[in-house]
Amino acid sequence: MLTLLIVDDEPRQVKALSVIIAKKRPDYRIIEKTDAEEAWSVIEKESIDAVLTDIRMPGTDGLALLERIHQYRPEMMTVLISGYAQFDYAKQAIQHGVVEYVVKPIGMADIDRIINALEERARKERKRKETLALYQEHLWQSMIKGTLSDRQRTELGQLMPAECPGMALILDLGKEEKQARDFLASWKTVLDPVGQNVSFADSVTGRIATFVWLNRYYAAKPSETVSRISRLFESWKSDQSEGAVLGASTLRPNLTAELVESFGEAELALRHRFYLPEPAILWGSDIRPFADKPAAKPIEIAEQLMLAVKAGERYKAADLVNALFQLPPSPPFPDPNLIKDQIVPVLWHMRDEMKAMIAEEETAALIDSYKVRLDSGESFGELRYHFKQLVERIIELSAAYRQDKNSLLILKCQTYLQERYMEDISLESVAAMFHFNASYFSNLFKNKTGINFSEYLIDLRVKHAERMLAQSNEKIHQIARKTGFHNISYFNKMFKRKTGVSPNSFRKLNGQGGR
Repeated sequence: MLTLLIVDDEPRQVKALSVIIAKKRPDYRIIEKTDAEEAWSVIEKESIDAVLTDIRMPGTDGLALLERIHQYRPEMMTVLISGYAQFDYAKQAIQHGVVEYVVKPIGMADIDRIINALEERARKERKRKETLALYQEHLWQSMIKGTLSDRQRTELGQLMPAECPGMALILDLGKEEKQARDFLASWKTVLDPVGQNVSFADSVTGRIATFVWLNRYYAAKPSETVSRISRLFESWKSDQSEGAVLGASTLRPNLTAELVESFGEAELALRHRFYLPEPAILWGSDIRPFADKPAAKPIEIAEQLMLAVKAGERYKAADLVNALFQLPPSPPFPDPNLIKDQIVPVLWHMRDEMKAMIAEEETAALIDSYKVRLDSGESFGELRYHFKQLVERIIELSAAYRQDKNSLLILKCQTYLQERYMEDISLESVAAMFHFNASYFSNLFKNKTGINFSEYLIDLRVKHAERMLAQSNEKIHQIARKTGFHNISYFNKMFKRKTGVSPNSFRKLNGQGGR
């Protein structure tokens, strides 16, 4: 649909042309004027696609109107209508960029030609703008990814003010089903009062990235800028996307020179939503960088947790979950990715320990389903909630498992080995302790755990040796003795069989060095 403005000092001519075009294109919006100055007033206020104007009119004539349009609104299409077939008029019309020059009287063929020419020009202009917009978006995407070439950096620089205060904003739409592109126009428009801005959908995250160069009024009043953006966002949020959250950088004196840094700060602010789920706007001035180390030691906690789970000690299990998700009393908090990463080895340990209770396929399905929930968790509280649910589910499965008397005895045996693995332990001594025949106990142990007694004990000892090699500078023969191996050659052989490398090589790869 096009919006046309028809200008002619003869009302009947205007009306006739308007009626004919309206019949041919019912979806067109047509505005009629009989004076060039009135027409210009409409052009200043309305969104006009094309102007069809007569040349000869009292006062300001059609050529003067075309010249003004060409100077101030060069994107607008124009058609010149004249009762005088003079070359000078045609030449001036061409200089002013007219789409068509038509001589009266106007026939149906002329009107068809005008309409077709306007629609073809409009189609090409739309295509040009779409192509340009896509290329400019590509430049912005490359900028935030840090992959701009020197030529592209120059091209992008031409789209921005040379030196102007501003800030970066990142809009996360939450679980909104619409695409970010569906919100671009409304989001950009709502920020127009604050200053020149550019917004685009981040192809990696699906969020809307925005850079705002403040106008003079807001550049001089930073605190009022914060209040204004807050009000604009809250209003937009209530109309467009209730789940939206905004990350905002600090105000930069020269935004163009600090685009990447400003974007990174807005991104960091938004990521703090993991710990601060309530605020709709997270300001860069209020946040601190994340810590690069998690607070808890996950594997040690995982081992104690599974022992508590198997023993049905719910309160102890809950305390261990809280320890796993323990945060420092004040910022900086660990990077959210570190929190999620430290959960992974815990899940794998839980999966391995559960094999003795339920079928491996069922174990894998349970752990995998919760891993998906944990990976997609958007807040610390949500992550802890899902993990507690998993532990509760495993406790239920463990309770059913413990109803089997022999299974309970094997569980007690495993707990005993966990606590006394460093001592001189044999199959016969443990079987006697639990009042079993050694041969029967051996078969029962393998049936319930999926692994024979000696392999289970070696695995347990090697696992503790790995930790000591990685975390201490004790000599290897001392570590061997402390983990229940009284023969260093046998220790080296078993360690390499289980890990694929010698104890010394393992320490060089994972530990603090030294023998």
